[in-house]
Amino acid sequence: MLDNCEQVIGAAAELCGRLLLGAEDVRVLATSREPLRIGGEARYRLGPLMLPDPGDPAAAAECEAVMLFADRAARGSGFRAG
Repeated sequence: MLDNCEQVIGAAAELCGRLLLGAEDVRVLATSREPLRIGGEARYRLGPLMLPDPGDPAAAAECEAVMLFADRAARGSGFRAG
């Protein structure tokens, strides 16, 4: 998982491209305001997501940002939110 790739878009694109070419079972979840423009990239436009209240960790599972992360992490990885 890579976050805020727009700050280092060239390096992030190169790293992801090498990772994806080097192993066929690798998946990358990257956030960026700009596309990486590499083969196999699937882009999803999202608006702002609700974040959990830092004072209420039990409510985190109900927040959009956490639910999206858990959904994407679970696809093909064996990750389970709990």
